[in-house]
Amino acid sequence: MRAFVGRGDGRRVRWRDVLAVAGLLGVGWLCVILAGGSARVTTNWFYLPILLAAVLLGPLGTLVTALAAAVIAGPLTPAEVYPHVSEALSVSLTRGVFFAGIGMLVAWLIERHSDAERRLQTAENAYRTLVEQLPGAVYLCEFGGDGDWLYVSPAIEQLLGYTPEEWLAHPNPFRSHVHPQDYLWVMQQETLSRRSGRTVDLDYRMRTRDGRWINVRDTASVVRDPQGQPLWLQGVLSDITDHAEVGSGRSKGAA
Repeated sequence: MRAFVGRGDGRRVRWRDVLAVAGLLGVGWLCVILAGGSARVTTNWFYLPILLAAVLLGPLGTLVTALAAAVIAGPLTPAEVYPHVSEALSVSLTRGVFFAGIGMLVAWLIERHSDAERRLQTAENAYRTLVEQLPGAVYLCEFGGDGDWLYVSPAIEQLLGYTPEEWLAHPNPFRSHVHPQDYLWVMQQETLSRRSGRTVDLDYRMRTRDGRWINVRDTASVVRDPQGQPLWLQGVLSDITDHAEVGSGRSKGAA
């Protein structure tokens, strides 16, 4: 119920949003008056400011707008303007109930959608924070040595000397930095992993920004769509130079 006190996303209601809703209410009232009264023209289009309020003002603003629309379309506007025939109270009350019901339903649906988006964003932020704290460089890339890299964590700078932005902007970062004697073997292992779906654990050499060759361990797996088709390669690159010397590419085994 807390969401129905104000905007659920914590944003402040802006005056221009309030004025936009009020303006639509005023236009609706004017049209009904010019048409000769509420008995001569449908008042259903008062739903427009109510729905706009659900989007801009949150549940509380929607309820206020719905009640205002019910008053404007009912007691403030005669059933027939020129003879000044009053509208029946039961008609005004029924319309008010419908206005409030439709408005609150839409506002509730919008709040639920916004809440789901906020939870998703929180989860993504937590996952990103976790990834960025890992000792290795986490990556997501297309297949092949010339494939684009879609994501790489900040640890790539400590590993190879490039910022994530610089690495992602490189036209073919992988092929340009893997040792020539290891490259074909690494591509063969990637192809096997793509076909079999197995995670691979590879050791090979990569060149850093300052020209040094370091030994890296690459633990990678294939990301597939719901139909089982391979989409991307995801993995973690870590520096093992201080722990092992790699004369050429080799596999540590498959998971």
